Amino acid sequence: MMPNNSAMEGRADISLACGIIIGKKGCSQSEAFEMLMNSSNLRNLKVHVIAAEVVAGTGETRLPPFER
Repeated sequence: MMPNNSAMEGRADISLACGIIIGKKGCSQSEAFEMLMNSSNLRNLKVHVIAAEVVAGTGETRLPPFER
């Protein structure tokens, strides 16, 4: 069974958002995903929604600071 398009779009947004975060923060992929998860938990939104905001560059998403 193939996943539906919205699930695939959500995964693509998450991957792109992680790449954007890696570029901005200089962190690893797992650290970037952790930032998305933390923002998701803080704002009570799904990770793919947070990721879509990052990709769209709406400026609404405030990722928590990440300390190495």
